Amino acid sequence: ALERQRATQPAEKASRTAGLEDVSSLKRSLEQLSTQNEQLTKTLASKNKFLEEQRYLQQTGREMMEAQQDLEVCLHEELSALQVREEQLEHLARELCHLRQRLQEQRETESAEVARLQIRLQMLAPGQRQVHEAEDPSAIEAEVVEVAEASRKAVGRAEMWMSCLPEQVREDAGLGTSFDAICGLYRCYHKARMLSSNIHEHFVASAALPRDLPTMRWLCSANLVSAELAYAALGVLGCLQATEVSQYSSLMEQANFTACAHGEHGLDALLRAFLQVCRGEAGTAADKREALLAAVRASGAQLMSLQKALFKEQHACSALRSTCAAEALRAACAGALYASSLAGGDARQSWKDCGDVGWSKASVL
Repeated sequence: ALERQRATQPAEKASRTAGLEDVSSLKRSLEQLSTQNEQLTKTLASKNKFLEEQRYLQQTGREMMEAQQDLEVCLHEELSALQVREEQLEHLARELCHLRQRLQEQRETESAEVARLQIRLQMLAPGQRQVHEAEDPSAIEAEVVEVAEASRKAVGRAEMWMSCLPEQVREDAGLGTSFDAICGLYRCYHKARMLSSNIHEHFVASAALPRDLPTMRWLCSANLVSAELAYAALGVLGCLQATEVSQYSSLMEQANFTACAHGEHGLDALLRAFLQVCRGEAGTAADKREALLAAVRASGAQLMSLQKALFKEQHACSALRSTCAAEALRAACAGALYASSLAGGDARQSWKDCGDVGWSKASVL
């Protein structure tokens, strides 16, 4: 039994030793697990903290994005309001500028009206030129009829004498359409002189100035273009009168000479519009009046071109043509004084003196 007990003691000691070693190893394992658990707990805590920080940053980013969007909306609204305000300010500035321009134009117009009235008062003062009373339009119409009647009598007398001549002699003398063209030029000259003198006598040299500036501007323009047409027609007629017979016959055959005589129709329309102004009727519209002026001005320019083309350097100088030139100068000065918005401007006295010289020259001639 002792031997068996002795034999079993080492095994028990070995098992005891192994058990103690197992316990110690388990303790060490437990300690290691505890340490790892603590480390994992710390890691989890740090991860949770980092996750919370990430969530906080995301929330803060979303809030900042919303704030930025709100800020952009507010800035866009403010910019729109500023643009609208700027447009309103620009519109007000333009209106103010236009208002200043209108006020300046109104002041200039009023000062020009005062200047025109002062010129009229100087003309009406004692010792100045005689003032003509405003004539009835029927007298002007009678003068127009008289010119037409005189022209018809002259044409009838000429046709009577032409009927006594042989046909070949009439053809050689150019007594066909060319003779009618010459008669038309003479009528243009007399009607233009009559229109120019009547406008000057009854609207410029008298106190019968129209109250509205556009009508006076049209009358002064009609005065000028009629004087220019009379000057051009008289130049062509004077050159024809001084031309030799052989050259005269060749000139009469040209078509452009006959075409220039058709300016009488535009002059007749201008006379009718002038009579409507004298009667105080509405009559022709403003644009049609300007078209009549343009037609008569074109007829005068056509006659001047015809004279240069047919007669080259030849000029017809006579007292009548000098009178037409003086009347044109007088009409231009009257337009600068009575038809312009500034009534001559700073050179008002110069225009007045020049018009007086033109008027005196025309009266002497």
